[in-house]
Amino acid sequence: MKVLLRTSDGLGNRIKALVSAYRLTDEVATTCNTFSIILKNPIPVIREPTTGYALFEDWWRLSIKESDDIGEKFSTVYLQTCPEELQSSRALDFEYFRIPERVRNEIACTYSKLVASDRIREIVDGFSNGWGDGVIAVHARSNTTIGDDPNRQSVFDLNLFFREIDRRRKDLRIFVAADNPVLVDAFVDRYGARVLSHPCGRPTESTHTVVSTNEETLIAAFVEMLCLSRGVILIGSYISTFTECAWWFGGAKQHVVIL
Repeated sequence: MKVLLRTSDGLGNRIKALVSAYRLTDEVATTCNTFSIILKNPIPVIREPTTGYALFEDWWRLSIKESDDIGEKFSTVYLQTCPEELQSSRALDFEYFRIPERVRNEIACTYSKLVASDRIREIVDGFSNGWGDGVIAVHARSNTTIGDDPNRQSVFDLNLFFREIDRRRKDLRIFVAADNPVLVDAFVDRYGARVLSHPCGRPTESTHTVVSTNEETLIAAFVEMLCLSRGVILIGSYISTFTECAWWFGGAKQHVVIL
């Protein structure tokens, strides 16, 4: 089977689509150049759908194999937020350590086969060198949509992030990635020098919800995702594929707290 990815979603969604395709086949192509910018993997770019390919369009859910021990009622997160017509589907998205170990290890292995570009690896390795167990990684996404809920801010509470950090050791430094630069300022105001500077410089715009076509923005977003995967603890955002992908890139081993 050959799979063609056509997606205009955010970076986390695109990476999950790629991993989902690779769970099913090694013959994967894409209609966008996102992966050629951030990865070394040779993924062909085909601009328009063509015969011979199964089309994954705006697909972000992790694919499930028949051999996976995932039943229809397994999900505690995705099935609470998806449309009624999908309520009977099998889903393991956002389930983290609830995912059976064998399946979890296999998906983490697939993520590990995605190799960041030399430039990105150099930035991430240089920035996170020496972190050890001394850094909390925080991904704060304020713009979260639950189904058709018009109150897009209803599930985000910055104070919950502060509370979770405050219960940790005071000598832990903090790496913050956020969908709004104002949120980074809020962490700096509260925690001062404990907050690490950003590997690609102070962000000036949102990069985590809609992927820009700008190469530098794509690189900065992927750098942040990989840096999040290096923290001893990952404090992330509810139903965020950006948080989720960071956890997978960390080998699905980080202690994770979802707020």
